[in-house]
Amino acid sequence: MPDGADASVRYTASLINLPPTLYILVSGDAAATVKDLLPEDPSIHYHTQPGQYFDYILDASGHQLIIRDRRTNDLVHGVAGTDEAAAKYIGGALAQIGKWETLAAMRNPATAIPQQNIQFGLQLMDEAGKWQDCTGHDITVDLTDARPEIPFRIQLRNQSQVEYHVALYHLSPAYSINKQSPDTDASVLRNGQPIALLCNPPKEPLTLMLANDDVNEETETFTLVYSLFPFQDYFVDESRELPRKIVTLDATRAKGIGGSKKSFRKDWDAQTLRIRIVRNGQQLEKGKAFDNGMIAIGTQTGFKAKVTVTPVSSNAKSLSPALELQSLFDSDAFTFLPVAVPTRGAPVHTVVELTGLKDEASLHEQPLELTVRQPVGEDEAVIAVTMQNGVVVPLGFLESDEQGGQRIMIHHAPGDVDPQRAAGKSPCGRCGSAC
Repeated sequence: MPDGADASVRYTASLINLPPTLYILVSGDAAATVKDLLPEDPSIHYHTQPGQYFDYILDASGHQLIIRDRRTNDLVHGVAGTDEAAAKYIGGALAQIGKWETLAAMRNPATAIPQQNIQFGLQLMDEAGKWQDCTGHDITVDLTDARPEIPFRIQLRNQSQVEYHVALYHLSPAYSINKQSPDTDASVLRNGQPIALLCNPPKEPLTLMLANDDVNEETETFTLVYSLFPFQDYFVDESRELPRKIVTLDATRAKGIGGSKKSFRKDWDAQTLRIRIVRNGQQLEKGKAFDNGMIAIGTQTGFKAKVTVTPVSSNAKSLSPALELQSLFDSDAFTFLPVAVPTRGAPVHTVVELTGLKDEASLHEQPLELTVRQPVGEDEAVIAVTMQNGVVVPLGFLESDEQGGQRIMIHHAPGDVDPQRAAGKSPCGRCGSAC
């Protein structure tokens, strides 16, 4: 309340400005020129200061405008040219990304709707053809050579006696937005009466897969918006994908993205389901690193291997090297360092398995670099170890590099001595100050 205002008087106010949805670092030799050409959008803040926060990079160099991932610097989308038309196009693409990000993060913290009233989740079909429930809303699905595709369906049920109006959106990794639920009149979700969803076709189920052989990981996102009253779609238009390539303006007919038609005036809420799809058995070689967000493995030599992150299975018929290590380090002083997001929401110990090793001797000159992207306590130490012929073999200790990162340099990657044993499994153990 302003100073001097009468506390007994009831004032009204309206929101006239919102903070930006996206912060964009404009870089490159044409950054200053392009920044002035970008269309004004209150939801996007452009700047040219690398020291300031940013969500994405807009690389304005080489007569191209390229949107890059802030963490990996990978190409997200781009357009040829740096003139006003190209700047207008890329501004529209960034606005689409901003709307995608907004919908993915959409929540109503003040809602009075009990979350348990709506069952919203994922089911996967197992190898026996039976549907299995997944736990939680952040789920990792592992694809293998044996199962490169996994059928799925979205669970959406009303577990209360209250009717809800719902809208389900699929947010693709290429930032498209596609509505999966029926129009407003047919989108009333009642107890015991499921509604038809495009992602749940009546006959053959859709599958989770990685269509591009060069892509080892993607995340499919589904956002559910629900309300006690009818509402108009949060986004006026659905949007097409932004392909991971440089496009030309002549070849594009960009679809405009409108703002919201109408804000919610009644109680509502939203839930988001994120399905991370990971290809196991990824090829590791010079110029092609393994990176799952929690650890990264790279090589600068002729060393090659296939990398798989796998759980320490307790159902194995014989004692595997990983299980041997787990039993040896089963105490309060030791624990496995997580090397993957828990699959299907279940926290399990996981290990890194290297198979098909080639030119292992080259690591003596230039080691394998394993980067750890998770906090380690001041009183903790991390060591990579493996089992070879029943013996624990240390591979390297975690150390900080000059850029503040955490890396383990591995000069020796043991191969498969016995084909009946997974001797290449190398779990990372975390231990306390006693080590």
